[in-house]
Amino acid sequence: MDMKTLIIVLCNFSFIQFNFGQSNSNVVAVFTSDWKETDDESKAYYYRVITKKENGLYHIQDMYYKTNTIQMKGSCISYIGEVLLDGMITWYYENGVVSKTANYRKGKLIGELKEYYENGSIRSFEIFKENKHFICQRWDEDGNTYLRNGNGSYSIPNLFENNNDLIFEVKDSIVNNAYAIRLEKNDTLFLTAEKQAEYKGGMVSFYKQIAGKIRYPADARRNGAEGKVFVQFVIDKNGIITEPVVIKGIGFGCDEEALNAIKKCNAWIPATYKGEKVKSRMIIPINFNLANR
Repeated sequence: MDMKTLIIVLCNFSFIQFNFGQSNSNVVAVFTSDWKETDDESKAYYYRVITKKENGLYHIQDMYYKTNTIQMKGSCISYIGEVLLDGMITWYYENGVVSKTANYRKGKLIGELKEYYENGSIRSFEIFKENKHFICQRWDEDGNTYLRNGNGSYSIPNLFENNNDLIFEVKDSIVNNAYAIRLEKNDTLFLTAEKQAEYKGGMVSFYKQIAGKIRYPADARRNGAEGKVFVQFVIDKNGIITEPVVIKGIGFGCDEEALNAIKKCNAWIPATYKGEKVKSRMIIPINFNLANR
């Protein structure tokens, strides 16, 4: 967000700052319902308030725009560009009920994570430890468990496509496979498979290929735009990229540059499930850093 836009946003939200009653509180960003920054008040769904704290931390609160109630609160190390959460973070439904609690260390999940239904009953209990993600238990809204001794399966709504649930197969508290049966496309798309898709030559080779295809956009240079562009795509059974789309960008031509570069990298070995080649989805961050250009 440039300074002109920030000034406009701060003016629009001056009444919110007054309600907080703190001279060191600032609305630093306004978001649409899918967490894209906007200065269009008609599209505002969330806004972010930052208060400087001690020991290099900031207090961060994301708020529901219409009701002026808390959506998330906690601490962070940085909020410019990528938010690096640190410490215990709590999320809320718009009715005020806690939706999730989790602990972070320098932007990385560590320890317990708990999710809740809107009626307040527990949905999941998970643990992040030593780069491993353990699914300890999942419950339905009536309190019935999905897993037995860390084994079983469960489904959740798919945020990527409507009307298709994501199915998770769990073995020894670790997700072994995760996939969606896409009715409208008559296929099955894996997010996690027994053997993940691999780029020929490895990811080091992949990022070298990407670096050689990207040119830093002139508009981005002029505006000092930096950060990560997240590109989502499908690798089909032949190792070819399909359905590429930017799911989180930084603008100024960087999103289009990252998308075009990804489309040209088709040297993939497809994922496999039970020995068969399958379609799989990946999300790749492409970093734009002026210091390296």
